[in-house]
Amino acid sequence: MFSAYLVDMYFEKEQDLIHVFLDLPSALTMLKKMEHTLDLEKHNRKNFYDDIDGMIAEFSNSNIVIHSPIIKEHTDNTCNITQPFLSMI
Repeated sequence: MFSAYLVDMYFEKEQDLIHVFLDLPSALTMLKKMEHTLDLEKHNRKNFYDDIDGMIAEFSNSNIVIHSPIIKEHTDNTCNITQPFLSMI
């Protein structure tokens, strides 16, 4: 029940934003800028996924976050150590 309330509230707010946006005289110009920004984001995300090779990295809010290779090495070693024990379970 609580989550349904949040979903309804979200869509009400979204509809309110849409109505406010459409009432703006510059709505079409803003929409074109948003489309351009989203296209650029899509392009950058594709390039990011094409470029990461063995790195632990993420693409978050148009920012590339590269995690330390030491953390990756630690995670790999932990997996290698625990893997034999998983078959015993």
